[in-house]
Amino acid sequence: PPAAVGFSSRAAAQKRKRQQQWQRKRPESHEYEGEVELTELSQARHVITVPEFSPVSQQLRDVFDGRFQDPRHTTPVRFLWDYWYVKDQYILHRTQASAYFPEQLHEQLVDALLEYGEKQLGCRAISPVWMSYYIDGCGQDLHCDSFHGPFAYVLSLTPWE
Repeated sequence: PPAAVGFSSRAAAQKRKRQQQWQRKRPESHEYEGEVELTELSQARHVITVPEFSPVSQQLRDVFDGRFQDPRHTTPVRFLWDYWYVKDQYILHRTQASAYFPEQLHEQLVDALLEYGEKQLGCRAISPVWMSYYIDGCGQDLHCDSFHGPFAYVLSLTPWE
């Protein structure tokens, strides 16, 4: 299952700010003689798709399927889901992955996320992992989760055919 990570770079943002400041100064000032060539910014990749992100993905899906296999068999773990509604932002069902998955499997997931984040994105920590599922009428609107950090990811456990 793919993982999507949206991101922005602090260095790129600082560079854009310097260029904007330079462009604002230029018409008013003769401080800059002649044309100055600006370094072209690289094409930002706002979505990265990583097929087969981790072998743990299928194990996580197996746990989920096992918990819902028999609709008449109820256990406390089936009732961990929170219906989360925030007007104009979220309508979904969510739970913390650490409460849902067996500890060892959750640790493998966190280790895989941390390894990817450090090697590919230069991040050394993640916020707690949340799971969510969506049924008809659920979704997320445009919002900002910047307090979680500069990156976001989605690890889909959906068995796409």
